[in-house]
Amino acid sequence: YAAMGAHRYLKEEQVTKQGQNQTQTTAVVLKDEKQALPMLMAKWPRDLAKPEAAREFLMVCNTYGLDPFLGHIVPYQGRPYICEEGWRYKVDTESPGQLIALEAAMAEDADYERRRVNKDDLLACVIITRKYPTGATRTERHWAIVFKREMEQRGQELEGRGARYITLDPAYMAEKRAKVRALRAVFADVLTAIRLPSLEFAGALAAL
Repeated sequence: YAAMGAHRYLKEEQVTKQGQNQTQTTAVVLKDEKQALPMLMAKWPRDLAKPEAAREFLMVCNTYGLDPFLGHIVPYQGRPYICEEGWRYKVDTESPGQLIALEAAMAEDADYERRRVNKDDLLACVIITRKYPTGATRTERHWAIVFKREMEQRGQELEGRGARYITLDPAYMAEKRAKVRALRAVFADVLTAIRLPSLEFAGALAAL
């Protein structure tokens, strides 16, 4: 696992930095309720059909400093969910420079046997490294699964909205779940205050 996912991580790191620059612009919009509410309702017409729902969602976004227009957080059935991008953003802003590596890959046959995972399910592994200001480093391995029953879901069962990433690219979702689990574990000291569920682990996924 030593070299797995390095190229993907570097690409995601570039995207994260671009997102931080864009956030400086959209953050101004989010602070202006009159400007933000119509934009939110237009982007999520089903979940934020009522101004009250959009207003509550906007309040959550501003409370946690997350930008829905950059994919940090999304609404689904009246509840806000944080995405992997949102967790990454909070880590990068609250602990800048401390996330050294976040490398994901699908598990090998031996991993399924050791962890007693059904071969019909998809198991992903992430290796995460954090470097503290003291110079000390912390490296951990975290796992996540996308179950066969999730892969068999169909969009129409969720009114055409949910589980599209699971049904179309379940391996990608397994890796995203592992990344979220790793971030929340290794950076628990800066993420614990965010008491919101992760989209990747939601039973039905909102369309991003």
